[in-house]
Amino acid sequence: MKFRACLGHPPAVELRRIRIERAKRMLSETDLPVLKVALLSGFNSRQVFSTLFHEETGITPVDYRNEFRGDPHRQQPPIP
Repeated sequence: MKFRACLGHPPAVELRRIRIERAKRMLSETDLPVLKVALLSGFNSRQVFSTLFHEETGITPVDYRNEFRGDPHRQQPPIP
């Protein structure tokens, strides 16, 4: 059976999905710089990684890290 028939999309799309998932784990579990995360996830540049990450998730890698871990510099709403 062909790859596309099994998963409903071509191998390149699946590879990108796997790379983005790996990057999400590294962003949320490590303090590695975004460039290092990009390279370790199989992307050739930070720009390409950031663009594809945003297309896939709707947010940038930095925003993903801040959202997942909680940005200590982000203004917290006052407690009522």
